[in-house]
Amino acid sequence: MSHTPQKHAPNRLIHSASPYLLQHAYNPVDWWPWSDQAIAHARKIDRPIFLSIGYSTCYWCHVMERECFEDAEIGALLSQHFVCIKVDREERPDLDDLYMAATLAMLGRGGWPMNVVLDPQTLRPFWCGTYIPPTPRQGMPGIRQVVAGLSQAWSHQRSEVLEQASHLADAVAAQLASKTQPVSLGPEPVADAVATLLKMVDRTHGGFGRAPKFPQPVFLQFLLEARSAVDDASRDAIDDAVKLALDRMASGGIRDHLAGGFHRYSVDTHWLVPHFEKMLYDQAQLAQVYALAADAYQSASYRTVAEEIVEFVHAELTLPDGLFCSALDAEVDHREGLNYLWQRAEVETVLSPEDAAAAIRHFGLDKGPNFRDPHHPGDPAQHVLFLSHDSPVTDDAMLKRIRSMMLATRNSRKQPHRDDKVITSWNAMMIASLADCGRVLQRPEYVARAKRSLDALLASHVAPQGEVFRISRPAAGVGAGSPAVLEDYATLALACQAVHAAGPEPVPARHHALSGVATYELAAVRILELAHAHFADQVFGACDTRAGQTDVFLRGRSLHDGAVPSPSSMLVNALRVAAPHSATLVQWFVQVMRAMSGALVESPVNLINGTRCLLNVLTREQPELAVALASMGIGRAGAERSASDEADSPVQVFASTDRVSLSASEPAVFDVVIRIEPPFHILAADPGPSGTSLFPLRIEVAGGSGVVVYADYPQGQPSASDPNLLIHTGQIEFRVVLERDGGWSGRPLLTMMYQACTETECRRAVTVELDVAIDCVG
Repeated sequence: MSHTPQKHAPNRLIHSASPYLLQHAYNPVDWWPWSDQAIAHARKIDRPIFLSIGYSTCYWCHVMERECFEDAEIGALLSQHFVCIKVDREERPDLDDLYMAATLAMLGRGGWPMNVVLDPQTLRPFWCGTYIPPTPRQGMPGIRQVVAGLSQAWSHQRSEVLEQASHLADAVAAQLASKTQPVSLGPEPVADAVATLLKMVDRTHGGFGRAPKFPQPVFLQFLLEARSAVDDASRDAIDDAVKLALDRMASGGIRDHLAGGFHRYSVDTHWLVPHFEKMLYDQAQLAQVYALAADAYQSASYRTVAEEIVEFVHAELTLPDGLFCSALDAEVDHREGLNYLWQRAEVETVLSPEDAAAAIRHFGLDKGPNFRDPHHPGDPAQHVLFLSHDSPVTDDAMLKRIRSMMLATRNSRKQPHRDDKVITSWNAMMIASLADCGRVLQRPEYVARAKRSLDALLASHVAPQGEVFRISRPAAGVGAGSPAVLEDYATLALACQAVHAAGPEPVPARHHALSGVATYELAAVRILELAHAHFADQVFGACDTRAGQTDVFLRGRSLHDGAVPSPSSMLVNALRVAAPHSATLVQWFVQVMRAMSGALVESPVNLINGTRCLLNVLTREQPELAVALASMGIGRAGAERSASDEADSPVQVFASTDRVSLSASEPAVFDVVIRIEPPFHILAADPGPSGTSLFPLRIEVAGGSGVVVYADYPQGQPSASDPNLLIHTGQIEFRVVLERDGGWSGRPLLTMMYQACTETECRRAVTVELDVAIDCVG
């Protein structure tokens, strides 16, 4: 953590809950937090906004703070010419994504700290940058030159500045609007993603691409799930790629070999020297991937890695109530990774001669130092621990003793700063991972931890009115605040689904916002319905920001799956699982998939978590989605269950004919009879106000085009328990009319969807194929 000398009076950030903002609370900069008040002030005095976005464990954020924001002259210069606003990107990922899109559009690159300058009236950026040095360096202008140039342009070239802001905003809008035209989705994007990822594999060191090398758990999870959907040769290639990546990461310096867990990324291609931050979201995803691989390959070593990640999180990132902190910093006393580094002599001092000799060989200390801080070249070279395969310790008792003593020594050193804020989405990702690890590895205590953490998160971050909050900091006595964004709702739903899958249990009654919800599975449905009210969008399917939000220059939609999967991709994965319980969510699922289909087909690897959702749609039988997805060309309606296959169903469907002929001039007419056994009923086609979240009776055409269907559905009768719910019982009969409409293609067939319920529960919605063949004549 950067130590900010408290020689200046505190600025407005002193009242913030964010550890990142608090790090800047004693800067000699007149910082504001992002707020309506700050924006209004900038507009009132007609001064541009200097917006600086970072996060508490960011190394270069610390550097820029020390070099620029702690300098009294620079602080005064910034405060004179701008309204200066600090944003924690982990608090406002929507702002971060939006201004990062602008930065990428202007510079072709991005990073943190991200510094952008905005027109206060529109909040559009007209200048974008990342790290700015105090004086010119390596072709970069110094911050004084940047301030002078921008303030001069604002005062004397206002029209050009505003034109630049308009062009940049248009570029971001155009990027967001591109590829929103829906296209058909079939197995091709899945196959393309597998092929592309296999081409990206580093066949020497494992993983994907070159340095800096990130673990990319989203790629690995997709490949693990795609194994069962490919041919033998592709499966073998997937297995080789996944195992190589997992093995090399597990033995490299990117893994913490004493406490468990993984650092954020490797600065080299062979996973040796890490960037030392440890992020909660990385631990969540990597524990899940190693657990899935342990199950797929029956690997004890992968199981050990997954369990060590879980125990690291439990020991170092878990708060007393079961909630999780966000991260551990990369540096100690301005030195990157200082507490993780070793000298050979130190190991020889800590351990017995026999253990020291074994540890030196096991952790590669006999290979010579492998780390020199590039920012402090005068410091002595040191060792990052890694697993040397030349002479590893095979005595488990000895290795346990060595690790324990070395960890105790390391823990006696000054430790990196822990960012103790609780982020809903990252906590939800860790909860889902814990539940999955517990289920896959058969560790019930992990499932119990997941449930405890989920209960705490629901109790503290979901208000009685159903509002979800993004951030709290219980360690500092700061309760939940800041409205949640789309990724929070989506991941919270995924966490509920994962805990339910690991062992269905009732939701504790104290969660007032989820009153009447009996299981975590249904809690996920409720959370997604709340998300629909805030984030649904007719063009994009879903936006990252809320409808009507006034502090953004446009509503953003991030689709790229990076270190954290995109909000839209996490949403569609949650909606797919929730589909059996809500017709509204089925429709939203299709809407979001349609809106992202063009981008997904063009770059399935860029949207890999969305591609994983498509994989599951294609390989898992979900009849409640089949009709809706057939309109997108996903799957094939003929793969749905026929009415004749529903022997155990309380609903029987009959048609008055098994074949009709249809021409351009003559419609086809037949009757449908539905018999419903007591005590069941089905929803009417128009189910009334209380039926909006259930599945009404519906006949559709699927599998082809050129045919439209009209059904003379009978009016439902009020339910005995709810007069606003219209249902059918016993037997109903109605007429169906088919007409030609446009060009004939494919093999059009008829499907019927219904949902059978009693007064106390509903079965899954069912889609059946009507046994009526359609012949095109003339």
